[in-house]
Amino acid sequence: MQKLALFAVFTALVACGGNNDSKVHIVTDSGSGSDATCNPLAQTGCNANEKCTWIYDLVSMDGTNVLGHVGCAPDGDKAVGAQCTRNAAGAQGWDDCTKDGFCKAKRELIMGGGTGVCEQICDNNGGDPMCGTDAACVAYHNIFEVSSMNVAGVCDVKCDPFADNDPLHSDPATAPSRPGTKCQAYEGCYGAPGTVLPTSFSCAREYNTDLHDRDECTDTAGNSFNNPNPLGQVGCGTASNGCAEGYMPLLIENTGSMVGVCVAMCAPKSCWMGNCGGAGTDSYLTGDPAGRQCIAGKILANTTAFHQATPGPAGVNGDQCVFNWFFEIDTTNMFHTSAYDDTMGWCMDHSQYAYDSNGDGMVDANDVARPKCDTLGSAGFGTGSAVAGVCNGSNGCIGAGAFGCTSVSDSGLLQPAFGGKVNGKIDSVYVPRPRAPYGRQTQL
Repeated sequence: MQKLALFAVFTALVACGGNNDSKVHIVTDSGSGSDATCNPLAQTGCNANEKCTWIYDLVSMDGTNVLGHVGCAPDGDKAVGAQCTRNAAGAQGWDDCTKDGFCKAKRELIMGGGTGVCEQICDNNGGDPMCGTDAACVAYHNIFEVSSMNVAGVCDVKCDPFADNDPLHSDPATAPSRPGTKCQAYEGCYGAPGTVLPTSFSCAREYNTDLHDRDECTDTAGNSFNNPNPLGQVGCGTASNGCAEGYMPLLIENTGSMVGVCVAMCAPKSCWMGNCGGAGTDSYLTGDPAGRQCIAGKILANTTAFHQATPGPAGVNGDQCVFNWFFEIDTTNMFHTSAYDDTMGWCMDHSQYAYDSNGDGMVDANDVARPKCDTLGSAGFGTGSAVAGVCNGSNGCIGAGAFGCTSVSDSGLLQPAFGGKVNGKIDSVYVPRPRAPYGRQTQL
């Protein structure tokens, strides 16, 4: 879930004025508007009996436009965690939470008002106020959004990406089946690898129950458009929680594409040549056989785009369970560790993504697809040096670690030897991380 730098925005937060110039006009794909008028994090700029909050001013009947602003409102009496009530959008479009909370309710209720739950306001850039250990700070579209940036987030309940998701849930008329109890029936456990703040997973609404592994994630994709209420319609490409529960819009469709796809969550286990478990579904290639694997029966997938990987040199090069740490490395090659480094993974079809196999410093049409994890001869990253213009596992240029096939310790990620990098960094030239090309915020 997107975390945005806020320093420049906060320098513009001044005392509350309550005039129309403080309003923020928001459309469903990107927010835009003027600066806020008080500080919802520090709770400054308002009178003693008031709070600085997000106020909904107007919601269009078709749900495409929302007018709101950060401003002062009467302090409420509902504590964080309590059931609360949102007023209808308009002159009194605030809630009855105390000043440290915000009443989060379904999108359908922001027009006419309704009940929700008070969630703590937090700094989604990692400052104060921070969430407790059982919650994650999440930036939402249409909440505390000023000039297309979030000046605050809310603390959503943390959840378990396996226990609190039903990856086989596809019928919106039925409740998901899952052992976890953290999320509501209409929610899933969503999260993405962190490259600013640590990876976290929290409960968010499941909009599109029909978008699973390798399904395209576009602005018009998803069965939420069957909802008769326009405010309940959210295209996958406009929300970080646009895929079905257990899936995230993490990757582009293939090398060179600008289309995002939903990818399944999986439970990874180190896999390299001769060290990849047994054959068939007992292989670690597609994930831990005792957990969530990238195989039919444990996940749902696009029937034409999904390729189930099979073990052995002659096996199918398809979806493999890549460790989460592989996506926690930012553009400066700094590794942002989290509790999910080795316990969480993502189904990634190696056949759809190229790497710099000819060692010319770029990935283009002259390069080949990423090899299967179980065909790579070492658990680490390899030397990183092409031999006679060729970079492959046979000449030691690359290893399983370079593709996220092995754990932090097995890959040697924290060892300074690879590529002469300092501790905590690795070289990403040969194997880029094909993240989806656009950022999305979470939708209510």
